[in-house]
Amino acid sequence: MSNADPPDRHQSITDSTSSPGKPDAITPRAQKATPRVAPAVQPSPGANEAEIAKIRRRLSWMRLAFWGCVLLVPLGCAGPMIVASFFRDNVGIVITGVVLPLVALGCMILLWRDLRRYTRSVALAEQAGRMGWRFTEKPPPERYYRLKLLQSFPQARDDRGVNLLEGEVAGHAAWAIDFTPDSGVGRGAVGVMASDTSTQTVLLLPGAASGLPDFVVAPKGWMDRVGQMFGGRLVELPDYPEFNQQMALRGRDAETIASRLTPEFIALCLKENAVTLEVHDGDLVVLRRKKTLSPTQFVEMVEHADAVVEALRSA
Repeated sequence: MSNADPPDRHQSITDSTSSPGKPDAITPRAQKATPRVAPAVQPSPGANEAEIAKIRRRLSWMRLAFWGCVLLVPLGCAGPMIVASFFRDNVGIVITGVVLPLVALGCMILLWRDLRRYTRSVALAEQAGRMGWRFTEKPPPERYYRLKLLQSFPQARDDRGVNLLEGEVAGHAAWAIDFTPDSGVGRGAVGVMASDTSTQTVLLLPGAASGLPDFVVAPKGWMDRVGQMFGGRLVELPDYPEFNQQMALRGRDAETIASRLTPEFIALCLKENAVTLEVHDGDLVVLRRKKTLSPTQFVEMVEHADAVVEALRSA
């Protein structure tokens, strides 16, 4: 990323964030068949199709190269050995018969990673089209710069983002991306962390938690439990012992945070106790650490975010 100042903190990617009014009452929500979403920026006709076609062309070449390497493993070994049998001075040919299969095997490993990546991109682009969302395979860094400000990614430096999806959730502009930080060694919302280069799908709703203090709710891990033994501080909710056992709640103003979390919000956290939720400067962030989501799982995350926004509206 460049050293230039980022764009205005509250300018969403789509600049279409709205603020629905507060409902009269909050009641437990039944599971929905499809998420209540609509495109924040209407994709131009064929926009996602163009992205899909471009990725599929690369995918076809990758498959051709992959299967070529698969054939080179036995042929690269058998061919030189057969030729070497006709020559007395055949050391170089024999070495070739050993090196070629190893080179082909290394190329297969690299190509397999690219095949998986491009196959995932196509699947997400198709899912975005079904949801009415816009898909961009390789967005510029300024499109996701604000993720570096989150407590969930402390000291993020050389971050990378791919597979950007843009739409709307619960009346708010929303976007999701496969995000890979290089956080270095430091302390963040989820405890002391070594260099982190894992990839996770992150869903962000700008302005969906306006008026709430910054906090993070994450699955409680062994480092959190050990930290508590040595005086580490988490925000405790006296009326919710199960929540305190399963989740790690962090934030600076513990009293205000505890007073603003509704029973509906607590119930959602316990229902999806592998999900990390963060409120940062009015934005709501939803993710599962170190996990990229399949298209079906992404729809489930959108549904969960929709329910979280509804629960936070009464906070």
